[in-house]
Amino acid sequence: MNYYSVLDYSQVEYIVEKSRFISYTKPVHEESEAIDFIAKIKKLNYNASHNVSAYVVGEASDIKRYSDDGEPSGTAGMPILDVMLKKGMTDICIVITRYFGGIKLGTGGLVRAYTESAKMGMEASKIIECRQMKCYLITCTYDIAPKIQHRFKNSGVIVKDIQYLENVKFMVYINEEEIMILNELVDITSSLVNIDELDNVFVRFFNDKIID
Repeated sequence: MNYYSVLDYSQVEYIVEKSRFISYTKPVHEESEAIDFIAKIKKLNYNASHNVSAYVVGEASDIKRYSDDGEPSGTAGMPILDVMLKKGMTDICIVITRYFGGIKLGTGGLVRAYTESAKMGMEASKIIECRQMKCYLITCTYDIAPKIQHRFKNSGVIVKDIQYLENVKFMVYINEEEIMILNELVDITSSLVNIDELDNVFVRFFNDKIID
């Protein structure tokens, strides 16, 4: 199961009818991190009109929470959470601080403002895709290694590491759809290759490029 998250912390500002909406976005991996982040932003903006928040945590989006922080029910926290869920996001916390500018926005205006602020915050934090892949350790002799490297080219296999020891060891990540490539390695090396299945891992990508 693949999911999306954000790479970095970001802070962006959005102004609507003189009201300032400051979106603080941060990747989190535990609910306690989200709670601490919300408390930190509230302390930083103690004199703001509202500090609205929402977060999703867990590979399966197990934990979902939001707060309107005094805004009319359903106009603030829920729209932020809705943006996250529609984009398949998790392990993310957003706090949007509002400094009231003197002009009421109405319920529809509030929903649009918080929704847009959340989108801006996620984009500024760089949306990443976390793909579930299988990790394998492939061991072969030096004379066979070039055949294996050649087969990996133009495939979906990600070579994470190569070690040149007594033998050559490739640590690779492979999508489940491309597992058949392992059978091909056995064929092209006349079975002179050792393949060990390791753990399933989530590999992070930004713009289709792997993030270390």
